[in-house]
Amino acid sequence: MAFREVSVIEVREVLRAWLAGAGLRKVAGKRQARARKALSLLRHRSTVLRSL
Repeated sequence: MAFREVSVIEVREVLRAWLAGAGLRKVAGKRQARARKALSLLRHRSTVLRSL
């Protein structure tokens, strides 16, 4: 699998949608990403939130 950079904006949008109560599939569909990628972003949310 190829490495893909994730922009800060993309991470923020995923976090905002998830914190608003959207499910993983909805978040992944909105960002045109796979649910697995959305899940990995959400798993690292504490690290990301500290940097915002």
